[in-house]
Amino acid sequence: QNLNEIYFLNKDKGFAVGGGNPAKDDGVILKTIDGGNNWDTVSIATNNPLESIYFYNENIGWVGGFGCVLKTMDGGNTWTVHYTQPFYYIYSIGFIDSLTGFATSTEFLKTTDGGVTWTENNIGQPIADFQFINESVGFAFGGGDILKTINSGKTWKKIGEYNYNLYSINFAGPSDDIGFGVGQWFQGDWGTGGTLFKTVDGGKNWEEIRLSSGRLSDVYFPNSSVGYAVGFNILKYDAN
Repeated sequence: QNLNEIYFLNKDKGFAVGGGNPAKDDGVILKTIDGGNNWDTVSIATNNPLESIYFYNENIGWVGGFGCVLKTMDGGNTWTVHYTQPFYYIYSIGFIDSLTGFATSTEFLKTTDGGVTWTENNIGQPIADFQFINESVGFAFGGGDILKTINSGKTWKKIGEYNYNLYSINFAGPSDDIGFGVGQWFQGDWGTGGTLFKTVDGGKNWEEIRLSSGRLSDVYFPNSSVGYAVGFNILKYDAN
């Protein structure tokens, strides 16, 4: 199973979304209620590959994927197609309140009506992934730059650079200092594996930790001591 993003509502309940080939109709949402030990498939109203997931609270959440956005109002038990656009592949999605959200595709997109409609929100460079740690402060990366906003995405400032194959970032807990990223490392023609990156200074500098797993596409820390990463496998980190 090719999984692209993971998200936990609490230490026990989480979701992972995936699929990688629009021709194979392999979109999937997985759900766990025991901290990732067991996963079940959730019924969804599309077969499109799914890339991203975000919950505003325990009930309201969105999933983005190939040409569509899904929405749940009951904590992920049921999902409906909320938005369709064949020309957009939603790689990352997130909201700062129940109405205002952002998404990455070929353009950086913004919605102010809960995801019913989306408009292009040009910030001057491509964005691969982003995360808001509260309603005002958010981080994004793309084109080799780490960006930060402190005004709910109205303006973004470059705070650092990277030269990795970086696919996703996540900041642990309420602090904007400690964050993680995941990606892939290459060596020669055949050497490859998952890579974990860590910052303790708000994204200005990153330490690389190479893993023997395959490519990692997303990372999520529900708190500073427990984290999950997905790619070709689901990995769990527990400081305890």
